[in-house]
Amino acid sequence: MSPIDESDPGEEASLASLLQKLCELEDSGDDKSVIEKQLEGLSESELAELFGAGQCMNLLNQLKESDSEKISRVLVETARSQETAPDNPARSHANIPDQIGRYEIVRLAAQGGFANVYQARDVNLQRSVALKVPLVERLGDQNAIERFQREARAVAMLSHPGVVPVYEAGGADGQPFIAFKWIEGCSLHSFLKTRKQPLPAKEVASALKRIADAVAHAHAKGILHRDIKPANVLIEGSGEKGSTPWNESVCVTDFGLAKHFADVEASEFNTVDGSILGTPAYMSPEQVRSESEIGPPSDVYSLGTVLYEMLVGKTPHRKTGYSGTIRAIETETPVPIASFRKDVPADLIAICEKCLRKDAADRYPSAFELAGDLGRFLDGIPVQAKPRSPFYLLTRWAKRNPVVAFSLGLAFAGLTIGLTAMAWSNAEISAARDDSQRQVEVLESIFNDLDYNLDGDVLSEPDLRDRLAIRLIDSVDLIAESADPESASRLMGTLGRTLATLGHPEESREVVEQAIKIGGDRLTSDQKDRLQVRLAAAVMAQGKFDESAASLGASIERIIESPTQETQTKADALIYFAESQFQLSKLAKETIVDAKNGFERLENWLPESGLPDRYKQRYVSYAKFRVACCNYSSAMNDGNFELLNDAFDNYIKIYGSEHSSSISAAYAMAAKLRQRGKFKDALSLSEQTLIHAQRKYGFDAMPTLLAFDSVLVTCGMNSAIPNCKKRMIELLPEMQRCCEAVLEDLGETHPNMLVIYGNVANAWGITGDLDQCVKIRLRLLSLAEKEFGRKSVIAQGQIWGLAAVYNELGDDGKVGNLLEEFIAARESGVPLDDQKVELARKQLKEAALDSSADQ
Repeated sequence: MSPIDESDPGEEASLASLLQKLCELEDSGDDKSVIEKQLEGLSESELAELFGAGQCMNLLNQLKESDSEKISRVLVETARSQETAPDNPARSHANIPDQIGRYEIVRLAAQGGFANVYQARDVNLQRSVALKVPLVERLGDQNAIERFQREARAVAMLSHPGVVPVYEAGGADGQPFIAFKWIEGCSLHSFLKTRKQPLPAKEVASALKRIADAVAHAHAKGILHRDIKPANVLIEGSGEKGSTPWNESVCVTDFGLAKHFADVEASEFNTVDGSILGTPAYMSPEQVRSESEIGPPSDVYSLGTVLYEMLVGKTPHRKTGYSGTIRAIETETPVPIASFRKDVPADLIAICEKCLRKDAADRYPSAFELAGDLGRFLDGIPVQAKPRSPFYLLTRWAKRNPVVAFSLGLAFAGLTIGLTAMAWSNAEISAARDDSQRQVEVLESIFNDLDYNLDGDVLSEPDLRDRLAIRLIDSVDLIAESADPESASRLMGTLGRTLATLGHPEESREVVEQAIKIGGDRLTSDQKDRLQVRLAAAVMAQGKFDESAASLGASIERIIESPTQETQTKADALIYFAESQFQLSKLAKETIVDAKNGFERLENWLPESGLPDRYKQRYVSYAKFRVACCNYSSAMNDGNFELLNDAFDNYIKIYGSEHSSSISAAYAMAAKLRQRGKFKDALSLSEQTLIHAQRKYGFDAMPTLLAFDSVLVTCGMNSAIPNCKKRMIELLPEMQRCCEAVLEDLGETHPNMLVIYGNVANAWGITGDLDQCVKIRLRLLSLAEKEFGRKSVIAQGQIWGLAAVYNELGDDGKVGNLLEEFIAARESGVPLDDQKVELARKQLKEAALDSSADQ
């Protein structure tokens, strides 16, 4: 008796249902975690039966990397057993027929949520065909059958070398079918998945031109494809040397959603349960919105998505989950291709960007115009697509960030008008001095408000951020020439703080120091303190936390107690002083108490401070989170962790998950989760934070680098798990590129960069490249020694890391020398981690014992 005869009929139906869901999910491009949860509930024997069906292989190959050890193991074992099975295991599957009409079934080639595709042989004409047959359970679905028939009619209208031709559409024994030419090769989707190196830009352009020519032929016949994606593009032949190049043998297939322009209705994009027909990651904005007026520009958008994926290796809007992808397509700008590759010509990037514009009217009218521009690119002729102008980018950004844009408009308009007024008043009469002071106060107020809103908005647009910084820097000389010294000093101090927020710490410090020099003895005590606070902001941005803490420590009491000092200056002084101590506590635990006291003082001062409520709300949540971090660092117990978790949740609620401060908070929270051994939670938070950071800030900003680092460190602490090690290998090149980009702003000796680059070095070591790890560590030690001294905490941290690498390499002599130096530094008063010092002593002692035993 067969195993099927012994099984429970209900259980067999359940597995069949799950197999159907697997195949539908493979077509949808949706989040795989949904199906993983269902699979996790099955026994290993049930999983083996399900995986052994030989269907939905693209999805199953992805599930081999599942976080579930059971799922990935059974998949691998099933695949291994199938490698030794008979040549045609699919033949034994009960649902596969032997023959349909005159077509003898050879094997199951592919399966989707609606139809099977078989490799078959036409017994009359003695040729191979691809036979597309609706699933049995779909035969009663009239809409599905009409869609199947419509595909046959659509493809029958087409005759183009880039479209897979149809031989016959008919039926046998109540079973409809379409017979296509059999393409011996693979899909573009499979081809891209197996590529280890980026595709040459010209090959990509050539391939897309052939695809666009085929779709243009359909458009000329009045037909929309509506489901263009790599899985629906076939590559004929092997693509190996001597055969037709892959980019010259691509052809379009699967017109299952195709329809004539005039017949397209919005309702036809939706199924009965409300889900959208098509593959979300490749849909146009108007398609995901199910708009009634959908035409050729929708296919152009999908072609642009395929072009982006061929160049970058991923789709422009692939997010976690169906709804996340849909939302991103409607509202978000793809990460620039240049962020991934520097070798793609600007004209090809411009073509891709034109295809992916949100408004259909801004794209190519049809695939014909797209193919024409691709042809111009390949011929070296200037293309019609042009990059968007800075004015357009600014306008687009302003629409997304109206509050900040309004502040910017006020700031620059006020700066121009105010400076003109101050210049006139100084040239005329000293009585106008009061007017000048009022102008400065208004401008300071505008820039303070701008500074509050800039963080997390302008930072997400690197080009705009840099242009704003240049505009501010260019204004400095005009301020110095036009305003009286006191006014110039005040205004330059405010601009200096804004420059720090924009990620230009060096320029910020220079401007503030110039403001102090210009003001000189004319400044009151309050004004001098205000500039010292501005200077502290710039110094902190440079990563010189000891300097900012010392500067503010000498004046903070005077600032807080002064009845005439500005409230915002008092708030800034409390924040910068406490934050400096907090950052120093990462290097020397002794300062954690000072940091906690500073944040508690800020929290207690805020309610009666007189600051606007929107400021208070943010500052209070920030202070509470930092106090909770300090408490947990001092005593890592369950109670303190619960308080920390609550403070973190409130922080994210107040700031929003994509704000740069929220990403920093998530970075800190992930570290606490790792300390508690909650690696799965830490990795989940880190991965989600990386999604937020990349979506908001792109791939070359500090928030993104922090998120990269958090994922990398968490994976490194779980490197024994295969998925984590694979993730590290994937992440390292992207993270290293991000490091290099951020270095330009922060400088290579910034403490954060030294720590993060140290984590990159560790990752290279964990993934097997110890030589690269040593190379990076030696460079970091040299930088730290030059900037902070050999006996600094930062330099000694690099020495500890270097000793660990040499230990892996078995170089006992270098390990011993480095550990002895580490211990000596601690004994000379350098505040190093006591646990590491004890480990160093223990290792040296064990090495000495081993040496004695050898002798």
